[in-house]
Amino acid sequence: MTLFLLVGFIIVLILLFNKRLVFKLVRSDSTFVGKLSGADWFQNPWKSGTFLFVSNALLFSLTLLLIYVTGLLEIPFIHLFVMIAAVLSSLYLWIVIHKSWRGGRKERLLQGFVGSSFYGVLALIFIFMIFNMEPETPYNDNFMQFIGLVMGIFVAVVAFITCFCITSLTGKKQL
Repeated sequence: MTLFLLVGFIIVLILLFNKRLVFKLVRSDSTFVGKLSGADWFQNPWKSGTFLFVSNALLFSLTLLLIYVTGLLEIPFIHLFVMIAAVLSSLYLWIVIHKSWRGGRKERLLQGFVGSSFYGVLALIFIFMIFNMEPETPYNDNFMQFIGLVMGIFVAVVAFITCFCITSLTGKKQL
């Protein structure tokens, strides 16, 4: 599992360094971009950041639900495809939100910080869970739970950075 995390991290780094190619995958005249950029509420950084926050929470919750359901199916490695689909749909959403924004740089930074803070809060929750971990029995070792939470923190921090970079740190003129 650690290998999958490292390979995924390297792929995300490559995508962040090649943002121009990634941003070309979503057209500026697509329906979703048009609807968001035409909405007056979306041009408010707090409202659009909250929209991004809620969208991230919904995508994360849907991913957890699908992983749980695929775990019941007992088909090996199908959860990996669910996670890949979740990453791709998140990237698509973040690029759409980036292309829909018409405001200034400060507002873009605020929007990106508010929206990506879902993953920051998630990482803090995982850290809290690590510090409050206790064995269920005197002979029970929580090492595997600790490793899972550390992986969750890693994924949440990478998602926070990626969401913030895509939605906030790339100007329209560069793309």
